[in-house]
Amino acid sequence: MIAECVVIVIILLIISVVFLRAKRVKWALLTFPLMVVPFANVAVSQIFRFFRYSYDANIITITNVVAVIISSAWIGLMSYYFEKKSQRASYLTTTLLFNIILAIILINNAPN
Repeated sequence: MIAECVVIVIILLIISVVFLRAKRVKWALLTFPLMVVPFANVAVSQIFRFFRYSYDANIITITNVVAVIISSAWIGLMSYYFEKKSQRASYLTTTLLFNIILAIILINNAPN
């Protein structure tokens, strides 16, 4: 699932660049926490590959749990950019669900 994570990071980077070019810096910053989970999977897999360690299901689970915790904290901090509670709630709900569902998918597809 590393290739899929690379594609997700690239798509989110493209979205951020589009927001930056449209002079929507705040919106670009709000997309960065979504990159934590897929980027962590790519980074950890490459580190383990470089040192020739086995990248097993336990490592994948730990990586995703830590990445979701970091991303959730970052999302919580970024949510203060919104002035309306309804906007904040929508942002928190969608981004946290994205990260949690992505982490569950990555953990379930881990090699045994």
